[in-house]
Amino acid sequence: MVPGQCKSRQEELSVQTLSLELISISKITVPESQEKNIPPERHKALFNSLTIHGSNSIPLLVRLMNNYDSEQQYGIIHCADWYQVTKKVEIKELWAWINEATDKQVEIARV
Repeated sequence: MVPGQCKSRQEELSVQTLSLELISISKITVPESQEKNIPPERHKALFNSLTIHGSNSIPLLVRLMNNYDSEQQYGIIHCADWYQVTKKVEIKELWAWINEATDKQVEIARV
């Protein structure tokens, strides 16, 4: 591969992180492809961590979603399992790295 091609590929795939914030779970959407059965031991570990700490110890990786209402919405890129367990613990907010990313960037990040 030509060195210039490698750099432009990296630039094409780089995601721009905007901030680390505590966001309401009501503003988070999970693509069907990210919803999955969580192994029992992982579920228990996440549940215990959320119960003890009152929030997630590992921030979600989310992206800003295009929406036209006044509420900002976020789509999960990584850590959907934290979100799924959070709904059972009744926690209302989670820490998340908020990013700007294209569909292609998200697809590659999920691999």
